[in-house]
Amino acid sequence: MASSSAYSSVTSSAHGDNSSSAYPFTRSEECSWQSEEVARNLSSLLTQIDIGNDNSRSTLRASVFERHSQDGHLLTRGWSSRQIRTLRMLFGSNNLRGKNEELQRPKTGCSTICPWLYPILGAFSSQLKEPLILMLLASATISLVLGHCADAISITIALTIVSLVAAVQEYRSEKAIEKLADLVPHTCTALRDGKVWSRFLAKDLVVGDLILLGTGDRVPADCRVVDTVELTVDESSLTGENRPVHKTGSSLSILPTMPPPPLNEQKNICFMGTLVCAGRGRALVVAVGNQTEFGKVARELDQIESRKSPLQIKIDELGKMLATVSTVVICIVAFVGWFLGRPVLETVTIAVSLAVAAIPEGLPICVTVTMALGVLRMA
Repeated sequence: MASSSAYSSVTSSAHGDNSSSAYPFTRSEECSWQSEEVARNLSSLLTQIDIGNDNSRSTLRASVFERHSQDGHLLTRGWSSRQIRTLRMLFGSNNLRGKNEELQRPKTGCSTICPWLYPILGAFSSQLKEPLILMLLASATISLVLGHCADAISITIALTIVSLVAAVQEYRSEKAIEKLADLVPHTCTALRDGKVWSRFLAKDLVVGDLILLGTGDRVPADCRVVDTVELTVDESSLTGENRPVHKTGSSLSILPTMPPPPLNEQKNICFMGTLVCAGRGRALVVAVGNQTEFGKVARELDQIESRKSPLQIKIDELGKMLATVSTVVICIVAFVGWFLGRPVLETVTIAVSLAVAAIPEGLPICVTVTMALGVLRMA
């Protein structure tokens, strides 16, 4: 078998949503298979599925659906590149798609040329929603109505500068965090087109791919073990087990019609994200992306609304308190001026000046910039 340092996927254009409706096997069936049945059942996936009467899919099936002449074809040659597009359409891609990714703004010409534009504008608009900033914007509006254009422009320019600086720093910190994940590309060793690819991108895996597991590898997808040599896997990140679990290619004593056993009892299944502690083995992918056990957990966590940190909560409370106290004091000053017979225009002008002077408009922005710079230094 040949080895390569990189694999360039020829079918990366067909990344669709993960779908479980086309996959015909349950986890109980997968666990009950004998080791020699795993490759036979998965190799027949393309011929077991009735695509329907859709002309385009029928044409696609006629061109790429090939029945494997031998039961062990997947174990010796793996999938053909011609079949990957169909498999990815039917069973999904090996990507964890969350609500943020699904709602992501479609790429246009502007976002392609300036990918930083929309994130910075979003962060800039969120900065303008701070209570203290809103009060200063109200002060600028009042100044503009009273004809004090210079004051209104100066307040607006100051708010724009500090908010834009905070937005840029926030964007830089987010990009720094993303780069941390790119320091260790998620790759694996896989068999495709009769060759062993030592740095195969995990996101290009499909159901039925054969992967080779060794000490120190991260399992790239849920897979059914075929054969092993003293293979043990650390599943603490998924099941909480504090000891490595011994994996085997043998079948479990379970009926295919029974409910699936608990995760810590699925001795012939390796789960995405777990770590191979010792030994080696071969396994066939049975679930990718959001259909994996790790993907199901990530999907549930993605539905939880993100909370602010204690520091952010305290800063928000302080800002609201200062805004409330400043508003009360300004109203009292304006009322006293009106009661003493001061001109209305002069009274409103003094009130607006007090608002601009009393509100610490830089407080939330300084906190944001400080935290963003801290993230950049850690990265």
